[in-house]
Amino acid sequence: MLRTGHLPLPPPSRFRAAARSVETIFGPAKFICMTKEEFCERFFQRIRLHCRSGRQPFGLDPKTYCDKIAPIYWRELGNELSPEECADQDAAYWP
Repeated sequence: MLRTGHLPLPPPSRFRAAARSVETIFGPAKFICMTKEEFCERFFQRIRLHCRSGRQPFGLDPKTYCDKIAPIYWRELGNELSPEECADQDAAYWP
């Protein structure tokens, strides 16, 4: 058993077993540690793709819109949905 400070740590094989049991219960992790900046950039790229068809996010400049909206999606849904999925859902509400 490894020791760090005062707390003994289980061997690495037990960490892997614990990770497998968590994935069995909750499913595999979808995204691993995506930064806010990376999320927002990918969100913006997807919004630009939607804008190529002539649609605009509520008539606003896409960059300005993404600067305000993408951080909210990252905070609220960043662990559940990809930036592309968030952008697609957002674009579904545009007039």
